[in-house]
Amino acid sequence: MLGDIEGAASHCWRAWDKGRQLAPGMTRVVFGAPGAGKSSTLMHLQRNWQNGQWCTSGIGCPPQLLRLTGPERFEDFATLREKLDGLLSEQSDSVVATAARKGRKLAGRLLAVQTPVGGLSIGEARRDLPVDPVARVLKQHPPTRWSRPLVIAIDEFQTISGDMHSTHAGMLRSLHHSTYDAPIVLLLAGLGDTVARARELGLSRFAQEAEHSLGCLAPEESADLIAGWGRHFGLRDRSWQGFMRDLAVECDHWPVHVQNALSALAEEIIAREGDMSRLDLAAVGRRSGELQRRYYASRMSPRMQNSDYLLAAVMRDLRSGMKSGEIMDAINELAGTGTSIRWRLPKGMDEEDYYQHLVHHGALQADAFGHVSCPIPSFRRYMVALGEAPAP
Repeated sequence: MLGDIEGAASHCWRAWDKGRQLAPGMTRVVFGAPGAGKSSTLMHLQRNWQNGQWCTSGIGCPPQLLRLTGPERFEDFATLREKLDGLLSEQSDSVVATAARKGRKLAGRLLAVQTPVGGLSIGEARRDLPVDPVARVLKQHPPTRWSRPLVIAIDEFQTISGDMHSTHAGMLRSLHHSTYDAPIVLLLAGLGDTVARARELGLSRFAQEAEHSLGCLAPEESADLIAGWGRHFGLRDRSWQGFMRDLAVECDHWPVHVQNALSALAEEIIAREGDMSRLDLAAVGRRSGELQRRYYASRMSPRMQNSDYLLAAVMRDLRSGMKSGEIMDAINELAGTGTSIRWRLPKGMDEEDYYQHLVHHGALQADAFGHVSCPIPSFRRYMVALGEAPAP
């Protein structure tokens, strides 16, 4: 995944640097259920690139990353322009201080930059239309002064507002289709409905394998995380490592749960003033379980809580390889089968609305082939147990 993101940015830069037409559809998508590590992935990229390091193998300078913690920062044109200007000012100033890049035709490239509102060039934009902040900043900091590509990352993308007629949707399409004639890669991160939301805004024809789903860690990855955590804090290899690996298994190797388990261990080490021989590992396990339950409780929307019998039945009957339509059929068949209000669909919802609601809250997620599952096994168990009721 990291290699693909960095590869897309590197390919974009090489093509632009050589004057070739930029390929459309270079957008990358990282999606997964809550706690899969989407935001951590963006922060990891930002940290390494700021330090001049690639996360994988790469040649030349790594990209610049504009990390927006939510789509509202992209929709707010003043905020977007300010952040872009601040980021590109540093790069432009450093390049101008050295030597101008050769073989570039600044005027021609600037004229090629288009705004997504009405397809007007910068100089032709009507005054009654919003000024495209991306085009405006590119005019102020032309890519001819850049020394590396730019990646614009938008976290929590599934919450973006508007439809394909929104002005910010037009800007997203211009980025996706490389209309700006600048070495920019768009990176979207969010829950399982992120790809569907992007398509609703008119983003289509993604590059092959440009969508990356985050899930459980592999057992060896959990073990490596635990060992690395111990080395970072100078802890000796003792029985605590084996216990934490077992705890990771109980957590289904879900990233946030492994992290919370390590937090529980840290609390116990502090309570014992660093005396590892006095650790109460059973207390660590109890605290880890508490953090896990609290995390799941925070993911339950009021609509999920009020229909917990229905929710439990849907999650209990979830089978491998099911498609969205099959799950909607199951919701339709199960809804109202019991006498309690907890068996009913929430007011104003039909089976499709309920299905989409579960996707939006990380209870369900479709893979590239349309097969739907609960991405976090322990979350599925939690939902089934929370709403257990006698069969109707």
